[in-house]
Amino acid sequence: MSESEVARLRREITLSYQACLRALESPSITAPHSFITARMEKISDCQDQLVDLVGADAATRITAQALYNAGETDAEAGAQS
Repeated sequence: MSESEVARLRREITLSYQACLRALESPSITAPHSFITARMEKISDCQDQLVDLVGADAATRITAQALYNAGETDAEAGAQS
């Protein structure tokens, strides 16, 4: 297993989800559904790649943790603004 590849995919999931959150929550941004759909599809693609690297159970845990962390990080950034 390539740890750096897993880390890269985790980071891509986090960034994609944060982009979705900002698009949904920011009063100054009105993102079309296609923008959010593209980011969610990217997350799905990353999870599929993780399945190949670490198996389905670990991929699900990594994806869930990345989504949770992305939400927490984004909420903290919003609170500091």
